[in-house]
Amino acid sequence: MVDQSEPRPRKPKPAFEPLAKWSSPSELEIVDLSEGDGDELIETESPGAKITVDYLCFDAATGYELESTWEHEKAFQFHLTTLIDCWSEGLLGMKVGGRRVLISPASKAYGGIGAGHPKSGRALVYLVDLLRVEYI
Repeated sequence: MVDQSEPRPRKPKPAFEPLAKWSSPSELEIVDLSEGDGDELIETESPGAKITVDYLCFDAATGYELESTWEHEKAFQFHLTTLIDCWSEGLLGMKVGGRRVLISPASKAYGGIGAGHPKSGRALVYLVDLLRVEYI
């Protein structure tokens, strides 16, 4: 979902490449690149709560970029209850203004091969900038 709030200056897309050691994670790994100093994401089960993010998504095995929000005019907004496991677990404790890398096995992302999503069966690496947390 694209953020419909007022326009804000877009930061340039970060130069980022997944590390080779992240190519086949067996469990969720979290790497903070910068901590942030805003509101902290403290729960992901809150009905109606939302986050606004910019992110890059890579196939962990190949390093190929699969998705980026930086090509869009506005950041993306997600309801917390709709997040995939690697996000709902991996973004907890993150503060607005922070940048975090999530290295996820397929089981914490979109499931194994044949699970019905184009990214099923893939270990994924996400670079996530947390821009806003809203608890409604």
